[in-house]
Amino acid sequence: MPRATTHPRHSEEVKNQFVGAMVAQPNLKNHSAAFGIPYHTARKIWKKYKERGTVENIPSSGHPRTVTPQVARKVKKLARDHCRMPFEEVGNQISPPISARSVGRVLEAEGMHRRVARVVPYLTDEHKAARLAWAKACAKNTDRQWASVIWSDECYIHLESGGGRVWVTQTSEETYHEDCLVPRFKQSPVRVMVWGCIAQNWKGPLIVLKYPGGPGGGMTADRYQQQVLRTVLEDSLANVKKQRGGRARVEFQQHLSYHCQPPV
Repeated sequence: MPRATTHPRHSEEVKNQFVGAMVAQPNLKNHSAAFGIPYHTARKIWKKYKERGTVENIPSSGHPRTVTPQVARKVKKLARDHCRMPFEEVGNQISPPISARSVGRVLEAEGMHRRVARVVPYLTDEHKAARLAWAKACAKNTDRQWASVIWSDECYIHLESGGGRVWVTQTSEETYHEDCLVPRFKQSPVRVMVWGCIAQNWKGPLIVLKYPGGPGGGMTADRYQQQVLRTVLEDSLANVKKQRGGRARVEFQQHLSYHCQPPV
């Protein structure tokens, strides 16, 4: 938000003394310097006195500004500390209250807008630490190395169970800030697990993983190897190797138990 400009106001006592000196001996340059009044301001004061016979300011027209720089700072702090708080509620937290429209104008000047929060998979602290460690370990990989990687993942496709949109106040750089995200949990009883893989300029098949329900009926190392590793992944690896001239390596998420356990 642009910084508000303020002009120094001289007291009526100083202006009256200046006018008295001008009446006694007209010398605008000397008297303005003597009373610490800018030359152009002193000229306006003297002109106003000659026209109206007084140095009092005429009352300003219109309603005084509601959003002062201090109010704007409070609005920005509230919006940053409570990104999900609606504009109307932010305005009600200010004393005296301001409208939601005024809140929006203040935040828009700071590049902050009301947006629908991104829904992302819920990550524990361990998940975050593992992802950060992996990113640091691979930070120096070359484009050629990344081109030889097959990326695989599986996910549930399920029916959402209730819940509406969550709105947050954010800048464009804060889209993936943790406070501006909504975690997603897999709680719907109607769901199916799919597996897929991709590589640079190449897309593998999307398959539905089959496994019985009930206790012990989830995905296991045996089922994963039978349905993915020994079939689809081997074919995908051969295709990528052929496309890359015989060089390729496979990248897996190793935190899932059935990725790491040997078959029974």
